[in-house]
Amino acid sequence: RRREWPHRGALSGRCLGEHVLLLVCCLLIGSESRPAHTLQVLRPPTRDRLRDISPQPSSDAGHVKVRSDKLQDPFNFFEEIVVVSTPERDQRALLQARTLGFEDRLRIVRAVPKPDTPSQFAELAESSGLHLSGMTPGEAAIMLSHRKALQSFLDNPKKPRTVLVLEDDYAPAVTDASLTRDRLSSSLQFLDPKWRMLFLGRCWSYCEKDQYIGGDLYAVESALCMHAYALTRDSAPAAIKAMETCRNDRGATCACDRALSLQTRGAGALAPAYAISPNLMTQFRGIGFSSTSEINKDASDGAQHGRSSVEQKRTLKRKYVFAECDSGGLLGI
Repeated sequence: RRREWPHRGALSGRCLGEHVLLLVCCLLIGSESRPAHTLQVLRPPTRDRLRDISPQPSSDAGHVKVRSDKLQDPFNFFEEIVVVSTPERDQRALLQARTLGFEDRLRIVRAVPKPDTPSQFAELAESSGLHLSGMTPGEAAIMLSHRKALQSFLDNPKKPRTVLVLEDDYAPAVTDASLTRDRLSSSLQFLDPKWRMLFLGRCWSYCEKDQYIGGDLYAVESALCMHAYALTRDSAPAAIKAMETCRNDRGATCACDRALSLQTRGAGALAPAYAISPNLMTQFRGIGFSSTSEINKDASDGAQHGRSSVEQKRTLKRKYVFAECDSGGLLGI
């Protein structure tokens, strides 16, 4: 039944209210009939959509966006993923990989055992064919383990172009696996195609010299710790050479992270180098050296190999008081 408008005079209060109500109803009915995509624009982006709306790198920055198919699973950017592990830590390393979605791709490289006696140390040096004097037994075992991992990457008949190397105590810095993947994805979009080294975790870096690139990616001059880093097929031989030939001012062989950090500076063989900060990967401190007696034993090993008390304190601080750039905020450290 059609309602007639009054022929003259103002609308009555009741009539005006009825017509306002009718207008609101029409607007609501019209909005429900709109296509769904016009309404979704107003919704906040979900975590899955963040990858699609990440800021694009600037055209003059010298960086290019990584192919979108790799960003669907950002760990696919690394064509090979290896973990340097001891038998008792294999399951833990695999569990972390399962959490992050690359368990089926993780390849275990057996770590070189740490020599317990001077004779074992001498045998290790002879079998390796390297100059290991001045290194602690632990440093020698770590260096040879990483050299072994990188050589296995280079010897892979499939010739993968990139490798992510992990130590068996690696762990995501946050428990939210999807956040870890999102941060990696957004950072890789800004990675220089000529990159030589990428730290997914680091410690004792020259943070004040970091240059922000995009996402959570920074250009870095040097960094220590090797629990999570990536190299290319072109840069891996340079990393091996640095480990084998680096000497400190006393003529002793450098610790392997120190050897690599010297090559990420300036025109070094591993430059340009980048890091994701805050750390994407950290180290699980519930395993390995943890008790006071173990720390004292490690300090004693250093003293036996000609290290001063100051140098040994620096080593222990780096090893047991894990530091990183911008560790606060996101990580809550």
